[in-house]
Amino acid sequence: MDIKQYADFILAGEFAKAEKVRKTCVPNRLYKFVSLGDPTESDESKLNTLETNTLWFSKTNLYNDPYEQCGLFIDDTQLEKAGWDKNLIESTHTLFEELAVAGLTCCLSATDYTNMPMWAHYANNSKGFCIECEVENAEILYEVSYEDSPHSATAMTARLIHELLASKGKPELSDELIRTITLLRFNSCMKHSSWSHEKEYRLIVDVNHDRGIGIPTELCGVKFKKMILGLNCSEENQNRLCRISRMLGIESYKLQASNQDSFFPTCRLYCEREED
Repeated sequence: MDIKQYADFILAGEFAKAEKVRKTCVPNRLYKFVSLGDPTESDESKLNTLETNTLWFSKTNLYNDPYEQCGLFIDDTQLEKAGWDKNLIESTHTLFEELAVAGLTCCLSATDYTNMPMWAHYANNSKGFCIECEVENAEILYEVSYEDSPHSATAMTARLIHELLASKGKPELSDELIRTITLLRFNSCMKHSSWSHEKEYRLIVDVNHDRGIGIPTELCGVKFKKMILGLNCSEENQNRLCRISRMLGIESYKLQASNQDSFFPTCRLYCEREED
């Protein structure tokens, strides 16, 4: 996505054009890599999430990047030079943290099952699986923007503080307020450029929860289309995943050892129907 064009439309109050820029950049297919076989995590909870046709949403502070939510910042020095006192600066930080930190997110990738680093980092060295998702509605889908350095959100947050003070804490839903909240929320979709190989997209919901919740795929705007099991997926998990894929009505495949024709050959899995 052209982040500058998106931001320019937001700042100009042309929200429909900004949304068009955001949504048209979302590809038709996205992929979710899931780890299995890690003794520190529960395979059963992940398999139950898949089996119920849901996606798991988490707080970003549980992710593997310690610099999540650091794409935007407040410059205290700039506020001090403008004559702001300590209490007002603290209030600015509080408001910024409330608006710029998303509720819960679910990470997907535009890179498919042939990306071996994704298997290594997010599927426990190919012991897990990858779900191919068809995007039906991009309403809550956001492309991650990869940046070399963070950006100041001081001015826009300061303007919002002024509006709150002028309205005695009860501001009208003005264009200025909508612009500020929209741009601050994008903080949840900014990461350092060293992560760009992941081609990440995020589903974002305004829900607060200590750890996370599962949300049905139809409410996420995506549909499971195909499942690919990792090369090192255990036989027990393979059998369970095969049964789940049959129940969901999707095809399942398993990565095979490289051969002369392909680095990443796959074979179709077929599951016997369980006895009633």
